[in-house]
Amino acid sequence: LSHFSQLLDKSFRHSSTIIIGIIGTAICNFSSDVYNISICGKETHFGYRKKMEAKMCKYKKLLGEMFEIMEDRFRDICDHVRKCTVYYLYRWIVSYPEYYLENKYLGFIGW
Repeated sequence: LSHFSQLLDKSFRHSSTIIIGIIGTAICNFSSDVYNISICGKETHFGYRKKMEAKMCKYKKLLGEMFEIMEDRFRDICDHVRKCTVYYLYRWIVSYPEYYLENKYLGFIGW
């Protein structure tokens, strides 16, 4: 998907932005749920919690890579691609604020 997001053809950039946004939203929702389980102190099996936290680390890395792609699309020449990027960045911040409420990510809202 990262290669599609860099093509000159607007339709490929738009489609890859939407796909990355949808996948990122699903990962944000899952990671937020795992974070809430591990932080809120709900009684879960210790092995299960460790397993979920290991998955969450992998997903955080993936979210970072997806954000880098969306960062490039944020400056796209096509207004439809920029609009989709802003929409999905908003969804990511709302669904997983524990990860995205940092200066590194919030700079795009003020810009």
